[in-house]
Amino acid sequence: MKMVLGCRNFGWPIIGCAGVLLALASFVITPFRVTHADISSTLLKPNFSTRTTNTSAIPTQGFSRESEIESLSKSYKEIAKTALVVENWPEGNSIFFKDEDGVFTIPSFPEEDAPLAVVAMLDRNENARNILSECGKIFASFLSDLRAALVGSAADYDSNENKTDAIGSGTESFVGFDNTTSSLTAEIDRCIWRVPVGTHHITVAVFQEHPSILARESDKQKWRRVEEDVAEEVFSQVSSYQEENSVVIGAPILHLESLLLTRDGALLAGFVDTSPSSSFQHLRTSALQIAASIVDGDLTSRPKNLIHVTLGRLLALPEDLSDAQRTEANSLVRRYNTEILPAQTSYLHESIQPQGATFELTELTMIRDIVWTLQKIREYGSWTIDNR
Repeated sequence: MKMVLGCRNFGWPIIGCAGVLLALASFVITPFRVTHADISSTLLKPNFSTRTTNTSAIPTQGFSRESEIESLSKSYKEIAKTALVVENWPEGNSIFFKDEDGVFTIPSFPEEDAPLAVVAMLDRNENARNILSECGKIFASFLSDLRAALVGSAADYDSNENKTDAIGSGTESFVGFDNTTSSLTAEIDRCIWRVPVGTHHITVAVFQEHPSILARESDKQKWRRVEEDVAEEVFSQVSSYQEENSVVIGAPILHLESLLLTRDGALLAGFVDTSPSSSFQHLRTSALQIAASIVDGDLTSRPKNLIHVTLGRLLALPEDLSDAQRTEANSLVRRYNTEILPAQTSYLHESIQPQGATFELTELTMIRDIVWTLQKIREYGSWTIDNR
């Protein structure tokens, strides 16, 4: 187990756009609560750090490898379909908000109130990093096709594109443009959000959101601060339990199942866990159960049922687009979700050698997300998940 104290700041850009203020319709926030009775029947006794090789002691809750894969695959297809019925793609996203100058920015939180979560930091995993680098190139291709469809030509676009769109390229800001770039292209570029290098991640479990992200007033009223001594105890118990029982739980084997554009403008890489014992779901469930036994009251978080990485997002399109231009944008999204992205997913499995678009997840980290999407974090430490 690696203990890390203090914060890491990856830096974050601010972007502007003439588009409308976005509303996040795709996130529904619900509380999660597991009672002590639930835990006592599914987790180890007398404490979570007890080592075991007894598979019956690991929480199963009826996990089935085949049903988990089928369920996730269906979910990704449904998400892709919903992007095709949006009248004016992309639909809103209220996480990114506009300040008084009309500039899109990203929420930040006081460290003591920042969302508390377990994540997989994928830039630390060589195979995952290679897969995401190729996926980033696909996002760049989509943006280029979108500009061409709306502007008529991408020829005047800044050559900076080639170095800023590639994930892992060493840059971490939004794409630049110079005075020769058309005003429409410039407006589009201001609305592009790319994941800063070093922050690509899969969220395993969120224990506590910040109330500003919670949608329902009832959830906001349930929220309360998780004090540092409690957070440290959550880290100690979750990391000890999962690391010491990793031989039984096993390391998730994450297989790229789908690339898809969402209705609110994101390009997602959706994975399924092909490990024999649905290891990822065991890790997610045990983390939530242990946290619920330590934190007083309900856990408030957006449900995390997918295994996905956000590769980038188009936050809006300029307000003054013509009906014909909006139709072009919608048609391009349809073509990508129904033809191009499925073909690219298959191609990545064939072209990435030797393992295809699949990687083993062997390390998890608990963090506070001080600037949303891990652009500044307080890292409690990491632990190893290894079945060898």
